[in-house]
Amino acid sequence: MHLLGSGRSAFLEFLRNLTPATLVTGIAIVLWSGLDFRRIDLSNWQVTLAFYGCASTAILAFFANISAFLDAAFSVPLGLDRAIRRLRRRGHSGGVLLHAYLVLIWRAKPVVFLEAVIAILIVYACLMVGALSALSAAATGLRNGLR
Repeated sequence: MHLLGSGRSAFLEFLRNLTPATLVTGIAIVLWSGLDFRRIDLSNWQVTLAFYGCASTAILAFFANISAFLDAAFSVPLGLDRAIRRLRRRGHSGGVLLHAYLVLIWRAKPVVFLEAVIAILIVYACLMVGALSALSAAATGLRNGLR
């Protein structure tokens, strides 16, 4: 994937989808500030339910956005399918398969490997910016009397 070439639509879609996830995260933080998780209080069930709804929606939105972006980032045909199938037939899965896949990519196409590393760094940077934006917006709202 080339972020300024064939992958720019996936990259822009990823950035576009960060805004709603950040907004829902900010709402969850504002709701969280009014909750006391040290004790069970059923009189505040509406706010608690809204918090859990917003928090789970934010987590799912971030995960879906990341997975869609990384699917587009790693959709480059590498010709490594036969080697990966052979490793799966031998019973390898999980971390061993991921390590083997990364080694195969590094040996076959080092440029694609470096692009994948850059894509993952972009994902983490954008997630940090989104989280910090949500925290900042929630803190400002709470400071200004939002409850």
